[in-house]
Amino acid sequence: MAEEEKIRTESRRNWSELRLELLELILKRLALVDMARFKLVSKSWYAAAKSYISSPVTYKPLVPQAPWLLLPRRRSDGDDGRFFSLSEKKVYIFRNLFEGFGDHELLGSSHGWLVMWDSNLLRIHLFNPISRVRILLPPLGFQGILSAFLSSDPSCNSTFYVVVVYTEKEDTRIAFHKHSDDQNNTATWTDLDSVDGGFGEIFFHHSLLLGMSLDSNSIRVCDFGATTSRIKTIDFQPPERDAEQLNYGRLFGGITR
Repeated sequence: MAEEEKIRTESRRNWSELRLELLELILKRLALVDMARFKLVSKSWYAAAKSYISSPVTYKPLVPQAPWLLLPRRRSDGDDGRFFSLSEKKVYIFRNLFEGFGDHELLGSSHGWLVMWDSNLLRIHLFNPISRVRILLPPLGFQGILSAFLSSDPSCNSTFYVVVVYTEKEDTRIAFHKHSDDQNNTATWTDLDSVDGGFGEIFFHHSLLLGMSLDSNSIRVCDFGATTSRIKTIDFQPPERDAEQLNYGRLFGGITR
């Protein structure tokens, strides 16, 4: 009996002491829900998972990640967060997920990161609910934030753009911030031209920010990869018989959200 117990103990110790390179190979083949389970195995596996997910160098998943739905927060949830897995048709509870966020408002999500808005300090936190990494962005000099978007996944890219849409008086405006590790996050926000009437759709495609106006007669294109002539407007007049349908138009064809 003593010998069998020794073998079981040795086996458990070996699993918890797998080399980091092997753990990363395993993590690359796991879905998000399995990564959450992976972190529960041991302290070393938890640390490996957190390092893997938060690093642009190592985070290169080899399997498609099914989306999760963040369910509305209830008063009884406290700081817990509830996610619905579309692939498993199951609700998962992440304990103390929103601890420390207080009255922050959830603006939405982009590339798997939650965009948390602090209206008191006029600051945005980017929050990864899996690794629980937080990225604090520079203060904004305005209120009325409607939505926010990321150009790419901060887990995969150390340099990325954050775009916010906000209202000022009766104008819909757009501001962006370029985040880079070598800037110590001191860069400020840059305003783009205001847009009459506002946007019906806005999202990134590679380095392009595309926004369809609410009247559906123009598309504003902002190229963050260009050094000059950053903004272009594409005007078009839809056929009269299609005008009503285009008021609810969406952009398709090679565009990913």
